[in-house]
Amino acid sequence: MTASAGEAYLEPLLVGEISGSFYVPAYQRGYRWGEVEVRRLLDDIWGSRDRPYYLQPVVVKRYGDEWELVDGQQRLTTLFLIFQYMKAEGLQSSGADYRLRYETREDSAAYLEELDPDRCQENIDFFHIYEAYRCIGAWFDGHGNRR
Repeated sequence: MTASAGEAYLEPLLVGEISGSFYVPAYQRGYRWGEVEVRRLLDDIWGSRDRPYYLQPVVVKRYGDEWELVDGQQRLTTLFLIFQYMKAEGLQSSGADYRLRYETREDSAAYLEELDPDRCQENIDFFHIYEAYRCIGAWFDGHGNRR
């Protein structure tokens, strides 16, 4: 991705090629995707089969050496969780190639890296993040050997 400072930028993102560091500013709501949205994303990716899967537009703006996420935080957070699940289950050797940092929810970035079910009740963001992760696990379990 390239853009000058302060310039909003739209680029089609191939899911497996997302990289860099993304900054989620205070004006963004916390992560709130539920089962419907998480399953829809997983089903869309699954439905692409062997074809590249592109996200809907993600709007970013240069913020120092990071990308400020203007739009797309819910999708990138969910993808991050999918990559974490796949790594934990041995379906791929590494997690996401990008990082997320939250201006007002500093602990959320660390929680994404180390999903602890015992901490999921600490705050509303952890709760929704962990519920999405559980949904991802259930989705993969439902695909059995085809996962």
